[in-house]
Amino acid sequence: MEEKINAEMFLKYFSSVHGLSIEDYNISPVVIGSWDHKLIDSIVSEFGVTPLEHWTKNSVVYNYRYNDIPITFVKLPVGAPSAVSTLEQLIACGAKTFIGIGFAGSLQPNIPVGSIIIADKCIREEGTSYHYLRDSSDSRASEKLLELLQKIFKNEKLNSIAGRIWTTDAIFRELKSKIINYGKCGVLAVEMETAAMYAVARYRGIDICNVLVISDELWDQWNPQFGTQKLGKCTSKIKNVLLNNIKVISQFTDTK
Repeated sequence: MEEKINAEMFLKYFSSVHGLSIEDYNISPVVIGSWDHKLIDSIVSEFGVTPLEHWTKNSVVYNYRYNDIPITFVKLPVGAPSAVSTLEQLIACGAKTFIGIGFAGSLQPNIPVGSIIIADKCIREEGTSYHYLRDSSDSRASEKLLELLQKIFKNEKLNSIAGRIWTTDAIFRELKSKIINYGKCGVLAVEMETAAMYAVARYRGIDICNVLVISDELWDQWNPQFGTQKLGKCTSKIKNVLLNNIKVISQFTDTK
């Protein structure tokens, strides 16, 4: 079914108001986004980049050439609807490969705070994904991008665990019963955006895979460590590994 309004139409209107075109945004085929805004701020400081002017208001976007390879960084908004809106706009501007760096709450005793997981598939307990995928099956990462990230992390000796996660719209309705039951089923963690983003990527035909750092533990007494130096170091390691391998990621994108 054809949309009445899509992201390309919206951006054409929005950019024209400022005397621009979609092409003027110059979004790279490779995009790295993060919900850790301090991480993006550190990139801004390190590389001296400035945000795109006249980009839409629910995210902040930066373009950079790292070792002469174009890359776009984005501060992602919290929640599936806003994250999907940003992703749709980036896709309309030419994004083909998207890697998200975020946080999640652990459902497993063997995955403590600071662990790194790669979400390979997601239980869909948010509403946004159902506008893209009608059935209730899990949404999934790009298999080829997942395999590439696993290979890169292994080569860089960055420990990670790939597995199924749970995406919910209701952070304060993560029921004890669900945490226990999903934990028994082997679900690794819970967060708020990935299932919807994977559904959009499948629908639009791009590659996406989100890498999540465990920010709190839910399997026993709640153990939150949001905003700690430990978590910042973890997201920074992920960013450094991705940049060290940006040529490989770019080559992967060029073959699509």
